[in-house]
Amino acid sequence: MPPERLFRLLLRHPRPVLPIAFRLPFAPHVALSVRGITALEDAEVVDVDPTMPEEVRRSEVARRLIAVALLADGALAFGGADDVGGLTDAEVAVLTHHVATAAHAISPVCRVAGPEWMSALERGAAHPSNASACGAIWSSVEVVATPRTVITRPRPDRYFGMPLADMTDGQRMAYAAAKSLFDKKA
Repeated sequence: MPPERLFRLLLRHPRPVLPIAFRLPFAPHVALSVRGITALEDAEVVDVDPTMPEEVRRSEVARRLIAVALLADGALAFGGADDVGGLTDAEVAVLTHHVATAAHAISPVCRVAGPEWMSALERGAAHPSNASACGAIWSSVEVVATPRTVITRPRPDRYFGMPLADMTDGQRMAYAAAKSLFDKKA
């Protein structure tokens, strides 16, 4: 995905969403998509009992990811990981592939995202098509006047219109990439 498109995708709110080319056999007319997940959701997805056999842990992580990230016609497709267990093993395997692939594209998490993510987002922020979004991000700060200077503090919550806890790491990374673009110019 081109960096400028990735940057814009991660700025969507309340969360980035990416359609997937898969339909559930029992609901062929339902459009499926994957939403970005928060850091807390990611931690809950991977926090499985380490004493479980490896195959069981992988299956549980897959079911949890599907439960928190898969949307059906814009709403969560499943009530929880246990509901995903109602699918056949083949359906879970195919769905896991599609969900994980889309989540990787739109939901970087700080615990595993390397410097290449920030580099791509900085290139995306610098693209002329994103100048307006970057300007809005640049304006989303808190200005604090002290006796000696004026300090600006980043306020991504103002740009996204929601608490930090509700943002995905990707949204925060895209915000930081735009801020760094202006910081380099200053």
